[in-house]
Amino acid sequence: RYSRGMLAMRMVPFLLPWIAACAFASPRSSSGGTAGPAAEARLQQAWQALHPEKAVPAACPDDDPVRELSADLDEAPGKETALASLRYGVVLFSAAGQPLAVEELGCGPPAAGPGQGAQVIELQALRASGLSPQDLVVRSRQSGHCGQLGQWVLLHRRNAQLAPLLSVDENVDRACGSAPMERYTARIQVLAPGLLRVTDDGEVRPWLQGGSYGPPQPLHRTTVYQLQASGTFAPKPEANRPGAPSPN
Repeated sequence: RYSRGMLAMRMVPFLLPWIAACAFASPRSSSGGTAGPAAEARLQQAWQALHPEKAVPAACPDDDPVRELSADLDEAPGKETALASLRYGVVLFSAAGQPLAVEELGCGPPAAGPGQGAQVIELQALRASGLSPQDLVVRSRQSGHCGQLGQWVLLHRRNAQLAPLLSVDENVDRACGSAPMERYTARIQVLAPGLLRVTDDGEVRPWLQGGSYGPPQPLHRTTVYQLQASGTFAPKPEANRPGAPSPN
């Protein structure tokens, strides 16, 4: 399975076709929606402004909607706007409409059938790191012959880059080859700015030598992540050892 520390959004072109939508909602988050018809042209212009020496990326093979969010995502006055699609990535605009920073995403593989494929499904604003009024959350999905996977990625602006701080496999339902069958969802909680708790609940079925899956085994794991001096989140060892008291 993918490590939570991986920069998941950079991996979209290389993921096996199993990612799917999930329903994370934080009481401290605000969500955006689907952008209007002019948003893709604006996103393309911003991408070109931030990549003056590069060719415009090719269109994705499947539906690739543009998602939009307006929130206080930077120390500058006013609300910033974020636009995102797999083709152009995530771009942050100032309150005046100037493109500030970008995070590349990339298209997924072509869908093998109905209901399959990849896309950005939502942008959210969440006070998680404490580095700015709010951080930007990008939620993606992809689904295919091996199942479904939804991912949750926390971004923070550093100069002209939207830097990933943490990646979580948020909703997993996959079975491929001789790998175990996994079905679980993750709940992401902000305990305090710079301190997050991720709780996975579901089940795992091991692959047996006879060519079938064994009985389901309950899956419940909790990992506490702390913001490091490097500016990214990492597991907090003392909070994750067996028998450690749960953070409030």
